[in-house]
Amino acid sequence: MASNRDYLGQVYQISGKRVYIQVKQALEGKKSARMIIGSVLFALGKGKKNDLVVEKVTEIGLDRIIIWKATRSIPEAENCEARIARWKKIAESASRQSGKSHVPEIGFADNQEELLRLVSALRDKHDLSFCCSLSPDAMPLRELRHFPLQGKVYVAVGPEGGFTTQEEELFTQNGFELASLSTHVLRSETAAIVACGAVQALWGDF
Repeated sequence: MASNRDYLGQVYQISGKRVYIQVKQALEGKKSARMIIGSVLFALGKGKKNDLVVEKVTEIGLDRIIIWKATRSIPEAENCEARIARWKKIAESASRQSGKSHVPEIGFADNQEELLRLVSALRDKHDLSFCCSLSPDAMPLRELRHFPLQGKVYVAVGPEGGFTTQEEELFTQNGFELASLSTHVLRSETAAIVACGAVQALWGDF
């Protein structure tokens, strides 16, 4: 069966956690974009920043969004379960609006250590991971295009004010490259959207 394509099917059996579907036909002209972005790891922002990022990166296309509490994240009064439920609804709506059959998973991590444990369970040796950095040592993102990508891309984005030195050190110790998106300072939500668009332009279907 061809990959990267949408199909029309009919459910003919449900057994426990398994669902059996009979494929009826391939939907002509409905070829799915290649999901090159494994996860966006977005540091919890204030107000509607998180909602905006979930919506826009879903439109670009990715497997998963993990929002996490960084050192400089501003705590929200709303409880975690309510936020995750809202983000899932936003992702579902954005997927429909952009004509995608895939809805990204939504996750949450209370700190960087928990985040890295989640990511470690998802990544393999063929994946590329980078964090958007303001450090003068960060390489321009375009230089990563020479990386012989055979897997997925994982993108970490910090809160307003950026990552702390300790956070960046922990990311690099766990296989992340430091990448610069611009000579200017971008807002966190802008950085997430720009990074995802750049990844799709470098390795994906843009």
